[in-house]
Amino acid sequence: MGRQGPLTALALVCRHAAREPLILQLASYLPGLEPISPTDPLANAYISLKGRSPYDDVVQGEGEEDTRGPTQMYDEKGRPVNPETKRLNREIVRSHNEVMHVIGVAEPDPSSNDAEILAARRYMLYEQIIGERMGRLNDTLMEVGVWGFWGLRRRVMVYKPFSYKPFWKLATTCREEIPRPLTGLLLAGLPTQLAWKALDWLKNNFIGRLALPEPLWILEECLGAYIHTHLAAYIFLQRSGIISEFRLPGPAFFIPFTPSSPISAPSPPADLSVSSILAWCGAAAINVGPILLVALWRKLYSRAVASLGLTIFLRLPYIKLIIEPQTAAADTIPDPAALFQRSGGEPAEESGTAETPGSQRADSSEEGGQQSSQNNTSGASRRPSAFSGRGDDYGSEEEDNGAISGTLISFDVEATESADAAPQGAQGVWSAELRPTAGTDGRSQGGQQAVYLRNALSKQPLVHAAKILSRLATCILLSPLEATAYRTLARSYGLRRGLSMSQLWEPSFFGTVNWAWAANYLAVELLHFSLQSDIWAGVTFLGRSYHLTPEAWSEMTPEEHAGFVRGFE
Repeated sequence: MGRQGPLTALALVCRHAAREPLILQLASYLPGLEPISPTDPLANAYISLKGRSPYDDVVQGEGEEDTRGPTQMYDEKGRPVNPETKRLNREIVRSHNEVMHVIGVAEPDPSSNDAEILAARRYMLYEQIIGERMGRLNDTLMEVGVWGFWGLRRRVMVYKPFSYKPFWKLATTCREEIPRPLTGLLLAGLPTQLAWKALDWLKNNFIGRLALPEPLWILEECLGAYIHTHLAAYIFLQRSGIISEFRLPGPAFFIPFTPSSPISAPSPPADLSVSSILAWCGAAAINVGPILLVALWRKLYSRAVASLGLTIFLRLPYIKLIIEPQTAAADTIPDPAALFQRSGGEPAEESGTAETPGSQRADSSEEGGQQSSQNNTSGASRRPSAFSGRGDDYGSEEEDNGAISGTLISFDVEATESADAAPQGAQGVWSAELRPTAGTDGRSQGGQQAVYLRNALSKQPLVHAAKILSRLATCILLSPLEATAYRTLARSYGLRRGLSMSQLWEPSFFGTVNWAWAANYLAVELLHFSLQSDIWAGVTFLGRSYHLTPEAWSEMTPEEHAGFVRGFE
């Protein structure tokens, strides 16, 4: 490297520590030598020999940053972990392995065949469909099976007699205070609730698919929240006996300041002076208060249930080890019509949240025997490839990011004994052998650990258990706000209808609560929770009865697979 060798070594150290300014400063103290820039080809060559590249340095770009571009994310080891990089790495690994197969260097893994992949996908689709059906059944039974308890909770919150009588006499008290038949007490507000569900169905299946500009979507969200809040208030008024229990709300109920609206109109201003108009606006704001309290409670309730539900779900017994089936043909679930194309089955419903079920399959190894080459001069050997479908599920969420890429087909080229014994100057003979890529893939230990399934069916008990527990905790925590909101609404609407207010609690919660009220309220919540738990247990048992093990599924024919999935479409 000559007289510039020591200076280049010094430049490497300084460049690593303080970059170019320090290099130029130190080089200026060496007499007779000109300073070397880090961009000098000789310095770059020396740095490359020492294991560093000039491309290792992060160079800040010039100009304005493109805010529309995706944000690059890195893990704790500095590796890119964003989905786009994972997809590109999968494509690179797959393309590399396909080239190795095409040129004849490697052979496809004989254990990975199309029939087995299709069977695994059918199994995944079957479990997903059963899990979704059980989830819908559970949600329906939760709403219909315990319908009357919401009305009983609100009556305990609003009516005074429910706080003075013991819990076992609440049914008698309810019939005395609200003279209705038993069906009227239990099914009050049901037609309005069904109309609410019909509106949601229309919104999700028709309105939600329209290509509307952003301002119209914002208007749709605000209008939907306004209508839902009024429907919730109307159902409460039906359950509390203030209005008819089976009548649907008219259009005037949703128009403020009408006689049937929960937002009553204030007295008209005496004149058009500023003080009179401000007084009228203040009275109108006060009249909007009851419906705003109901909207506030509904918003806090939905957010608290979602937050507590996720927290409880993560603290429940949760399976983190997942062994996925080989899916070398595609990264996601294809059209179900293609899955049953061979068996002649009808297309099944495709799930939008499909997850691959566990399948206990060990990674391909080097077994299979080394085939002897017919050309003795080449000495090349050929083995079955270590490549499997693992390049397709590279970087999945279940992995710990221990492997930076999928399994590559690589060479280990070594000189043979004949090459070592060859005369000096003669061309030696080399042999190439395929070996699996060494890595820290956590799934290589999968054969020694327990294998679990995680899909919509296996997660259904956890999800709905978290929903039940979060609902119970949220109702108890937000009971002061709920009682204040619905007491205010009941008193304001009842006064306009000329009803007696002697049996209704004042809006203040903490000034009216007593031990009898707390005991009755907690007893109703406990009974509500018990019935929901019974429904959860029944739906869980029903879902487990439809569960099939991967071994039992693999023993079935494709026609039987199609029949199982088609039966739950």
